Amino acid sequence: MKINEIAVGYLYSDNKKGLREVISLDAGQGMVRYKLLAAKISHEYDFATRTQKSLLGLESEITTQAFSTWAKIKYAPEEKETVLLHLKAMKLKLSPGEKAFMDSLNEEISGEDIKSGLLVSYDHTAGRAITGLEKKCLVKREGKGEIALLPLGVAYLEK
Repeated sequence: MKINEIAVGYLYSDNKKGLREVISLDAGQGMVRYKLLAAKISHEYDFATRTQKSLLGLESEITTQAFSTWAKIKYAPEEKETVLLHLKAMKLKLSPGEKAFMDSLNEEISGEDIKSGLLVSYDHTAGRAITGLEKKCLVKREGKGEIALLPLGVAYLEK
């Protein structure tokens, strides 16, 4: 990405698992201040407190040259929640049964407008997969034999 494409308030991704929001830009010093929103490694061990600490939300500073080399995709500020959901969906690890259910669900509703709250019926044999998907916040049971897609479930199907 070119240095002149970096702007305050916008989100940038490395097209992998990283997402940064530019807070300030000092062209004179050639530095970019950003907030880390998503990363491949999101926690580190703090030896002083002997606990894991999250790196997400921390502010850092880097040269504009290094930032432009890292950044591959630029997102508008209003796309923040959508991009974060898609990154979270990419990190999900589903069991074979859960994955098979989501794949069959994707085939069943292909062509339809997939959105949060969409009700889908399921067979009782998929109960274990549904329970796992509920724990991972992809779906929610809505009565006997029906589930509703949650925003993370929609992001998973769109990926």
